[in-house]
Amino acid sequence: MNEFDLQMHSTASDGIFSPRDLVEQAKKREVTAIALTDHDTIDGIDEAFNAGKELGVEVIPAIELSCRHNQIGLHILGYGIDHKNRRLVNTTKKIKVWRIAKAKEMVRRLQEQGFEITYKNVAKRAKGGVIARPHIAFEILENPSNRIRLGEIKNKGDFITNFLVPRKSAYVKGNDLTCKETIEIIHGANGVAVWSHPAVHFPSSFKGLEQTLNELIALGLDGIEILNASMTKLESVFLHGLALKYHLLCTAGSDFERPHEAGLKREGGGAVGDFSTFGLKTDDMLMN
Repeated sequence: MNEFDLQMHSTASDGIFSPRDLVEQAKKREVTAIALTDHDTIDGIDEAFNAGKELGVEVIPAIELSCRHNQIGLHILGYGIDHKNRRLVNTTKKIKVWRIAKAKEMVRRLQEQGFEITYKNVAKRAKGGVIARPHIAFEILENPSNRIRLGEIKNKGDFITNFLVPRKSAYVKGNDLTCKETIEIIHGANGVAVWSHPAVHFPSSFKGLEQTLNELIALGLDGIEILNASMTKLESVFLHGLALKYHLLCTAGSDFERPHEAGLKREGGGAVGDFSTFGLKTDDMLMN
């Protein structure tokens, strides 16, 4: 068990626990500092803050923003942000509108393929938070009418991989925010910009990863996440080496959304604080 966790998601985006629930789980598991990094929204931060003050858990204001760089979709974490910053707030509002339009189009494409799904039910599943691919995946998976059409697909990860990623039948491109703009927005909100789970975006190309890292550093990137429950020891050790080579901040997190589902691979941790350190040093990780 780790004493801190710098990446997790609540019901404000694609997690199943409220911000307060996550703080309570951190307290129970003796995790003393957390960052709530919901996708493209800061809506859960105040609730997490208040719970943290009450329960004695340090809550770092953060966000995970989706953006594009050279036509590749990446995620950039913003830590220590002023979550009331006007440009940041306006950006998250705009992204929420984009996500709604994207979700409606993905639902339409899935309906054309014969799946039983409605946007209304997907929105209900999101409970007013940012709509993400897991909401669509679970809406499909939990409807018995879709079982025959799903074939061997039995979990969220497999469904997303088969239908909701680039070059698949129901994929819809996300927002047009560039990584350059994203880093500028994070810095403008007094935060530091960290590349989230880099190896997940480059699972078989360390050369491509390092090249992209250099390009992001030129745009002002401050650090990289070297430990994430979705990454392997080889990937984490490689990323740690890059952090040393380029004098970058290092962060680590579970990427927790929900308890583990059977059969999932390269998924986030199954609980708050659940990630392997692989023997790497963590006592100087970004904590505020």
